[in-house]
Amino acid sequence: MSGDIDRPESVGNVESVSVFSTNDMSFAAYLIMKGVRLISAQRLGKSFQFKFIHDSKIERYSIEYVGSEVSRFDDAVRKLKRALKENGGI
Repeated sequence: MSGDIDRPESVGNVESVSVFSTNDMSFAAYLIMKGVRLISAQRLGKSFQFKFIHDSKIERYSIEYVGSEVSRFDDAVRKLKRALKENGGI
């Protein structure tokens, strides 16, 4: 993948392609970093939906992600946002 996440790749008839979907933006970014093809990204109210061409490595990437720097970084950002929202600061 070229790294362009503004315009997901066209795959023609999506119904004929096996699709993996997630609403976790951080995990979606991790999949993009791993080269999994993003085919759509949508905002659904307050959440998101990211669809990828299903790749046999996604399960392994999911396990890798849990212990990765990306996951720890995302957790730290969430904690900071929560502290700011709940307390107005730390």
